[in-house]
Amino acid sequence: MSKEFHHSSFIYFDLGGVLFDFKGGLDKLSQLMGLPLDECTKVWRSFDNEICRGQMTCQQLWGEYKKVANYKGQDINFSDFWVSNFLPNNKMHQLVLELSEQYPIGLLTNIYPEVFAIAMSTGKIPQANYTSIVQSCDYGVVKPEHKIYQIAQEKTKLKPENIFLIDDSALFVDSATQEGWNGILFTGSDTVGSINKIKQQLI
Repeated sequence: MSKEFHHSSFIYFDLGGVLFDFKGGLDKLSQLMGLPLDECTKVWRSFDNEICRGQMTCQQLWGEYKKVANYKGQDINFSDFWVSNFLPNNKMHQLVLELSEQYPIGLLTNIYPEVFAIAMSTGKIPQANYTSIVQSCDYGVVKPEHKIYQIAQEKTKLKPENIFLIDDSALFVDSATQEGWNGILFTGSDTVGSINKIKQQLI
């Protein structure tokens, strides 16, 4: 992509799986509750979209875990616990800051209520000049639904072909390209290779 297009293009980053790894919370839950990891993962998957839509709170998810595990131990603040186990992807943080000097950037994420503010204040998300932040829980819609891309596009005031989405989900990248966006798939197991791929298209 040539330099002259920089000012008329916009980059959206996904959060979980791109700017941080969030799966550590499931491992810690398994240890805390004495519940097998696959059971913890099953509960998480059962309610994930509902929480991402803002229809259920993190603390309510904790209640579901307590029921499944018959947990009688000490209560936790689930939002704080969940975010405390995020592992920031520092190489991607650096790339966000680098690209923010050349492009307007934003965040487009399926995320739980309260989590964003905690993640931002604890360094799990880079402190950059975000022009647009679209959190699924604020709008009651999630990727890969058409409406969330529409909301995100309207915030940029740009045509779809000028918008990029960097995401670790092939489904979400495909959905973005169906909207006319440019999608770049991030592979967490190959961060360096993914960053090189992103730079080839954007720098």
